[in-house]
Amino acid sequence: MEEGMFKRYQLYSLIILLLFTIFLPFIFTSSFALTLLSKMGVLVIFAVAYNMLLGQSGLLSFGHAIYFGLAGYATVHLINGINSNFLFNIPITIMPILGGLVGLMLGVLIGHLSTKRIGTAFALISLGFCELITAITLIFVIFFNGEDGIEADRVTGVDYFGISYGPHIEVYYLILFWCFLCVFLMYFLTKTPFGKMCNAVRDNAQRAQFIGYNIRKVRWLAFSLSATFAGIAGSLHAINYEHIGFETVSLTQSGNVLFMAYIGGIGNFLGPIIGAISLTYLETMLSGVTESWVLYLGIIFVLVIAFAPQGISGIVVMHGPIFRIKPKLFNKLIMPYTFFSGSLLLLVFSVTLTVEYIHSLGIDKSTFTQKMKFGFANNLRLDENKDLPFHTNLGDKVSDFVGIFEYNSIDNFKLDYNFSLKDNLIEKNYELFGFEFYLKNLSSTFEYRNENNSKLKDSYLQNETRYNFDENNSLIFKTRENKEKSFTEFYNIIYQYQNDCLTAGIEYNKEFYNDQDLKPSENLFFKITILPFGGFNTPNLK
Repeated sequence: MEEGMFKRYQLYSLIILLLFTIFLPFIFTSSFALTLLSKMGVLVIFAVAYNMLLGQSGLLSFGHAIYFGLAGYATVHLINGINSNFLFNIPITIMPILGGLVGLMLGVLIGHLSTKRIGTAFALISLGFCELITAITLIFVIFFNGEDGIEADRVTGVDYFGISYGPHIEVYYLILFWCFLCVFLMYFLTKTPFGKMCNAVRDNAQRAQFIGYNIRKVRWLAFSLSATFAGIAGSLHAINYEHIGFETVSLTQSGNVLFMAYIGGIGNFLGPIIGAISLTYLETMLSGVTESWVLYLGIIFVLVIAFAPQGISGIVVMHGPIFRIKPKLFNKLIMPYTFFSGSLLLLVFSVTLTVEYIHSLGIDKSTFTQKMKFGFANNLRLDENKDLPFHTNLGDKVSDFVGIFEYNSIDNFKLDYNFSLKDNLIEKNYELFGFEFYLKNLSSTFEYRNENNSKLKDSYLQNETRYNFDENNSLIFKTRENKEKSFTEFYNIIYQYQNDCLTAGIEYNKEFYNDQDLKPSENLFFKITILPFGGFNTPNLK
């Protein structure tokens, strides 16, 4: 039996998710968003189907893309046959059934051979079939059209109930219908005696065989059913993209679904759903930001295997006993998790900086010089300038040595370092380290400053994170930690509206004091500025 919170709320979570996804096209109306959501729906079916094999039955397959891709090829050929009047018209709505039948047929045939062995032997057999089918798609050009693949027009000419599947929103709801139908079928399948038999064979095959189960038939049936649902996913993939290629049957596709199931959490029904949605979104976003996105996915997979083998859902399940027995214990976990999150973010930043720096070494010199700047300056005078403040040496015959370093290897982050050295080139008067990260509407700036001269000693770490809802509305978070006195000075949360004529904002401020006996002050400020007439601030607005 499943443990934790998911044991009681899996079905309710699926129902809530269904109601939420029905209205998503009205929130995200762009064609890109609809394509991404449709892709998520297809891969959710594929990932849950794969989890039926790996998570529920304990069979590691490196070739499950076979049933996904070949079902897609069959669907494309069927659509082209209908459009050429070679075959009678079949509604697009029920074409995934064909993909499921193709997957079932292949699953029965290949599974009959594969399930004779288990463990490493089974995994290697699946790998061999995957490489074999990939080679066939490249050799038999008449049917598979080699590396170019096959295209099809999903608008077959006959509209049923006024639905042509030309608009992408209609394709989205088609995929959504089949997604939830398949997911619910696979969910209820786990609650049947057959689902319990799969778990028993997975956990202890010898014991299951001893009490009378035919463990090979159980694995064979699980393999065939998993291939069936993978075929449905492949058919929907072909309908969504109107194209199918050899990459859909390759080891890469099999590896992707393994990533999704494992990172989400194998053995838990909701795990592959979480993995498919999160990894699809992450892959889509990263591929548009950096060329090294494949490396990041590999790092994530290695870290999950090493430190969280039960995946994202497994981490949630681990907290189930605390949630049931004593929920107040969560309060004691806030600070450790906060420090862990900070350390994790620092690690992610360091790894990202290292990877992108190494990647930047491969660009040409002209581009490299534009992305890296370095400056160093000093001021020499014949006479001292005694009008300047005495706590600086800017007016001395030999001024401070100042320098600047700026690094911007990719388009979404920038690194700055400014410093000021005394004339001995050892003692520092001033240094500032700045890091700015921005991704679409989100930007975050970190700044560390340290001043140390005869009159001023100051050291702080400051962060400003901004999210722009649109060109007018922004949400801003600010904080600063005094490193010299070891305390946090303030937290600010600001909502700001700005256009060509008006700037208005509301700010929540929580300010701390060096004296521990003084309680932090909490304030709410308002600001309005009418350009070019000036503005009004409530007192102490930062």
